[in-house]
Amino acid sequence: MKKEGEEIRLAQGNRLRQIRGQYNMTQEQFAEWLGMQTGTYQAVESGKNNISTKVQEKLNARDISVEFVMYGKRGHLEAVWQELCKCNDMDKLQILWRLLDHFCRDGSQPAGDVDFAKLLKALERIEVQKR
Repeated sequence: MKKEGEEIRLAQGNRLRQIRGQYNMTQEQFAEWLGMQTGTYQAVESGKNNISTKVQEKLNARDISVEFVMYGKRGHLEAVWQELCKCNDMDKLQILWRLLDHFCRDGSQPAGDVDFAKLLKALERIEVQKR
């Protein structure tokens, strides 16, 4: 049976792995991006080591939610939404376009070309995950 501390570190490592995947980086690339040795990062991601304060500061400096990595909380989403609501309509449309581009791009088409079938599939995946 795993100890509570091990389970917490493993969950934190899994959230880091998820974030790293969103950036399409290898462990080596992500470690370098955070200014860490690859082996040290691998130990953190696998739940063997704790996430140091220095790494937390680097995550924060890169606008990665430390609250999410450490505790699984996504409170920052509400703050982002509130800021988005303050934008004018043109800025909102530009943000929407960038989101569409993000969800529809798979490398088979140039950035900016939106494949709406892929968008619908992405939205379906999100809906399934919410259930």
